[in-house]
Amino acid sequence: SVDGGEPMVVSNALWTDLDQEPGDWRSKDLYFGKRDAIESVVLKTGQAEVRLARRGDAFWIEEPLSDRADRERVRALLGAIVASRVHAFVDRPEGPLSDLGLDPPIASVEVASQDGADTFRLDWGRPVAEDGTRSFARVDGQVFDTSAPLAEYLSSSPESWRSLALTTFETQQIDSMRVRDGEEELLLRRVGADWERDDERISFTEVSDLLYALTDAKASGARGAGFGGEAETWGSEALQITLSDGQREETVEFGPASEGQAPVRTGERDVTLIADASVLSEPPSLSVPRTRPRKRRISKNLATDSSRTASDPSAERI
Repeated sequence: SVDGGEPMVVSNALWTDLDQEPGDWRSKDLYFGKRDAIESVVLKTGQAEVRLARRGDAFWIEEPLSDRADRERVRALLGAIVASRVHAFVDRPEGPLSDLGLDPPIASVEVASQDGADTFRLDWGRPVAEDGTRSFARVDGQVFDTSAPLAEYLSSSPESWRSLALTTFETQQIDSMRVRDGEEELLLRRVGADWERDDERISFTEVSDLLYALTDAKASGARGAGFGGEAETWGSEALQITLSDGQREETVEFGPASEGQAPVRTGERDVTLIADASVLSEPPSLSVPRTRPRKRRISKNLATDSSRTASDPSAERI
């Protein structure tokens, strides 16, 4: 009854709530910041420390190496941090914190935010049980166990965070593409659903395969200055493809292919990626054979009329 009035029938859920222990009313959310406001993440273990920091729309590895970070892995990590929750609070551990892997912690995650919030730190301990589905952890002195999928990221090597993508652009973002092959150059611009070469409309299918090949391609490895080696130079042997969304540009540069592998430099990175040379064979109209004679030509389907040469003053140059 309420205020001595008539008896009322209520759901058993109300009694369940009233029967909770005082500690069960605590929030089980761990991170209260916004995902898009995360400025940096530091992953620390006894063997390594990996620092990932935002630069514009992308994340870069800043320690212990310097390179662009894998976009999908970083997205998954940020999602795991934001979604992390307590499974059960451990207010009175049965033994010392060292038994839980928290003194010292096996690993830790530190998150800095753009919104001025205090740095978030989570200490990571040992698994609760052999199945490894939950682990002990600690935030602000409070011990708990959690099923947050952070262990796989904390155990990753620094090298595993390196991006193997040739470009940060996604296909639908690209509004223009400038291709330079030796002394020849052409510019393609998106116009509605089609593309334009000089002042001539061409079908999107003429360039779509190359766009998808570039944006979907993954390198098999990396080498070069970022590994303490020499920066590679290819001069006129390089094929350059500059992509733009109207606000920023990114150049993907291919060196001479060998045994089906092509060295690639991209953006501001100081490493050379090793990509499958077949990236350049899609579509056939844009293929660029790397073993052809010195005088080279861009695809007859997408290039300007082959009869217009550099000596022809009417030939439009970009």
